[in-house]
Amino acid sequence: MVGNMNSRINGPWSLSQIEEYLAETVTPMRISVGGADYPLLCSVWFHYDAADGLIRCISHERSELIKSLLKHPRCSFDISPNQPPYKGVRGRGSVVLKTGGATELLTRLMNRHLGGTDSALSQWLLGRAAEETTIEIKPVSFSTWDYSARMQ
Repeated sequence: MVGNMNSRINGPWSLSQIEEYLAETVTPMRISVGGADYPLLCSVWFHYDAADGLIRCISHERSELIKSLLKHPRCSFDISPNQPPYKGVRGRGSVVLKTGGATELLTRLMNRHLGGTDSALSQWLLGRAAEETTIEIKPVSFSTWDYSARMQ
């Protein structure tokens, strides 16, 4: 559970509803970070861990995302589908980067987003797991919206 974030939540959902949504949704997360000339926006698979309140994702060690986070370890994120009913979670967070040991998280992400690790993409990703960097996001604020009722 994310510390005492109740004062940092804006929108119709409670913290428990946010955590439930983050645990259940398999929509990729959009992450925005400071870039060299312009902000950088990327879509990445994510995993939310309610035990420590962290959102985790992975990117290659030489990616622009990692390069940007090394310089500016903060981000904004959006986790929402592209189809109705429109609902989701946005937020801001501080970032810690971790090298090594990405295989477990990468496997978890592939099981969640691809349904397993048997595909050619999964095997390619696992083959370069040593080159992946784990991104741990500690949310400092959440904003939610849910237009389900008005879109029925």
